[in-house]
Amino acid sequence: MEVNPRQVEAFRAVMITGSMTAAADLLRVTQPAVSRLIKDLESDLSFRLFRRD
Repeated sequence: MEVNPRQVEAFRAVMITGSMTAAADLLRVTQPAVSRLIKDLESDLSFRLFRRD
């Protein structure tokens, strides 16, 4: 298991802002990029970080 620092940065941004879209704005990337980073982090950790509604 190797966690990418960018994945942790995306996770932190989502936690701070409360949404994927706001995190994307904060990181100056697209929302799908943040979603992918979070998905990959969850996969690397084998742990679900967020409940999706």
